[in-house]
Amino acid sequence: MLNSWFRRLTRTKQIPVPIHIPARKSGPAAQPMQPLFDNLADCQELLVPLTLSPDSTTQPTVKPADRLEPYDPLSQPGRESGIRAFSPAAATVVELTTVDTEYACELQAVRLRLLPGTAGPAQRDAPALQDMATQPPTNPPAQGQPPPHDLRPLLADIARIEDLPGTLDELGVLTTHAGRLEPLGNVLRSATGQTTLLVINAIQSEPQLASHLRLTLDATDAIVAGTKALCSYLGLRHATLLVNAAHNMHPMLVRRLRRFRIRVVPVRTSYPGGHDAIVLKALFRKPPPAPGQTLRAGILVLPADAVWRVGLALMHNRPVTLQPVTIAGDCLPPAGQRVRLLPIGLTIGRLLQHLAQQNLLPREPKVVLLGGPMTGRTILDPDHTVITQATQAVLLMSHKPQRRTLACIRCGWCIYGCPVAIDPIAILDALEADQLHRLARLATERCIECGVCSAICPSHLPLAQAARVARTLLHNPPSRPPD
Repeated sequence: MLNSWFRRLTRTKQIPVPIHIPARKSGPAAQPMQPLFDNLADCQELLVPLTLSPDSTTQPTVKPADRLEPYDPLSQPGRESGIRAFSPAAATVVELTTVDTEYACELQAVRLRLLPGTAGPAQRDAPALQDMATQPPTNPPAQGQPPPHDLRPLLADIARIEDLPGTLDELGVLTTHAGRLEPLGNVLRSATGQTTLLVINAIQSEPQLASHLRLTLDATDAIVAGTKALCSYLGLRHATLLVNAAHNMHPMLVRRLRRFRIRVVPVRTSYPGGHDAIVLKALFRKPPPAPGQTLRAGILVLPADAVWRVGLALMHNRPVTLQPVTIAGDCLPPAGQRVRLLPIGLTIGRLLQHLAQQNLLPREPKVVLLGGPMTGRTILDPDHTVITQATQAVLLMSHKPQRRTLACIRCGWCIYGCPVAIDPIAILDALEADQLHRLARLATERCIECGVCSAICPSHLPLAQAARVARTLLHNPPSRPPD
């Protein structure tokens, strides 16, 4: 019955991909999102990153022994680049240090010692998330239950914000765009005057990832507030929310979003069909744009967690210091696999320690991945690697697959399975032969780094890694020594 209602209310798009990889989301997607720590002081310490890249111009605004209140700034961005970082609770500054993230190593950071007995945003933001989701996300309201609260006065105040990019910069809101993390304010400035369609991508087709789904169900009001703020700034009347058709949204939730001129488009797809380029190709029947080139087509695609962060920051007029992260893997029992709100700056080592204390880690993980199983990065130093605004998942695996690399058998599976129609083995051959001039002719810039080629290669060749290196060399060619 629910599935038939959902199909009548929406029109399902089908995105074919040549390789089917099971999603395996039943555990993390079925349980509501909740904070990991009831009291943020239980974290004891946080390593909050201050920069996005080692060459960033962010300047720290604190020094050791400083006493901080909740949401005090930790850094001031430079003239060309940088981000604003904030203390999530009352804390003292221990030292200025460095940390690793899934995107870069040895980034500037501040080590904070959280003061015990202080209420942090894990306590305040979690009830706010529940208040924002007063509409029935999965079930109709019970008889006598009060109707959802009216968002229109709040949305009217948000729509009056004139300098939205500047406001988001002050609140430290970031987003992933073109495969990298950058301030959302910079993305909006680039999109000003040339955007005709705002697309909110809540599809996470990579296995086990479920944070975007839970945001649409558990924090819908924040999604609505963020969407309306972005539409008001860009001069758009409507927005499109892409969801996975495999997870049926309740018809009442779909109707509610439509009242705010947010069209819900369910998409039936498997990995990597949730990637921006693949989605746009299916929606508009055009060749997929290269990563980072969607703005040239007049389309601004933002992930659901970035829009949620915009809405939550504007609704409360304060920075968002939590990140929704899928915690899953075969080291966890089914009850422990869910989307958690983790404080930004939490080390992976402290996360593992807390899970063990809560009896949620019966087996010691041999492999820890930041990100999904297809594109995640293996963590080598858990005590030096932290959660950021780009972290989508932490996967805890009990075994490390042993694969021996063999010679290419010219089966062509990597070419058949590539969703953007490039030749991964030719790129690897060009790199091994040091023929970098061939990379441009092989359309390497179209690679979306989905990892399908490496996953299906029977010889276990590092095809995805080769494509990633090739893209880096195209953007930053090596200098040749003088003859």
